[in-house]
Amino acid sequence: MRALKENHRSNLTNIKKIQTAVTMVEDQQLVKSFQHLKFNTSLTFNSVNAADTNDQDGLASNGKMIAVAMKSTGTVAVFDATKPRTFDANLPLIKGHQGHIQDLQWNPFEDRLLATSADDGKVKLWIFDDNTGCDSTGSRLEPDLELDAHHRKCLSIQWHAAADNLLSTSAVDKTVKIWDINEGRNEEAVITFTDMPDFATSTRWSPDGKMLGVCCKNKSLAVFDPRQEASIVKAGGHEGPRQQRMAWVDDSTLLTTGFDATAKRQWGAWDIRNMEQPLLLGALNDGSAVPYFYYDRQYNIMILQGRGDNVSMVSHFDKSSPTMLNPLYNHIFQQTTSKQFTMCPKHVCDVSK
Repeated sequence: MRALKENHRSNLTNIKKIQTAVTMVEDQQLVKSFQHLKFNTSLTFNSVNAADTNDQDGLASNGKMIAVAMKSTGTVAVFDATKPRTFDANLPLIKGHQGHIQDLQWNPFEDRLLATSADDGKVKLWIFDDNTGCDSTGSRLEPDLELDAHHRKCLSIQWHAAADNLLSTSAVDKTVKIWDINEGRNEEAVITFTDMPDFATSTRWSPDGKMLGVCCKNKSLAVFDPRQEASIVKAGGHEGPRQQRMAWVDDSTLLTTGFDATAKRQWGAWDIRNMEQPLLLGALNDGSAVPYFYYDRQYNIMILQGRGDNVSMVSHFDKSSPTMLNPLYNHIFQQTTSKQFTMCPKHVCDVSK
């Protein structure tokens, strides 16, 4: 009997060793498949007096132009993304908002159209005739279109990924609204969703455009079909007090970042068909700032950056892996730390460099 138990323990130990060896081989193959992944500085823009944006990215690029929230209240710089420059006091700016800029997003279908939101609750749309931004127009006070979106601070804008001229907004008033900006349809929101656990700090459309996922101030997550008031699915998110962020892996899977109960950075994976428990929670790199991230669904990689960090972390996500999120590469910025973060469209990447 004792011999049988010892053999059983020995077999379990051997199985664990084999599993560890297989995992190590898989990790090595994964890293090898991304061996050419690296960060190269393409252009540098100096003396950028950017705002301290705690809730949103504070920076957006369509590959041709860059929009950045500036430190002077209610202003945005829009400039050519293809030419390096040094900013000065004569920089022309968008100056149409009252209060701090909260979010800015380029339209994915019309790359000359920029949406901005601010403390004043307004969403303002700006069209640029060419790719030089405000350099060709000078400072702008009047937008091409203004949405009287919310009565309180408008925190987030998200263009719909599949439907042209459709966008969502969220605000401190605990509502999420869907807008059609086409002429004759933009005076009121198409849909106003009010069944929110708290106000949203991060909103993202699902890849198929049918669902909207939100992270809320009260540490919860919510997923719903904006067309159906009773469709909301709520779940507890990360336990830490800081802001959460989210992205869709596919039409049924969410990836989130936040903080655990001891205020350490954490990631989570969730299946929206059963939100009672996360698929998995795991630790991220050290840091006290909110971890912002971009998820690439083509290659299933997460690129993470925290405000004040000097490291960008790249990881691969695979639901079939025991650990799901596996580190690939860390890029260290030697002489600076990050303040704002965004990703340019892939089509502007020069693969020859």
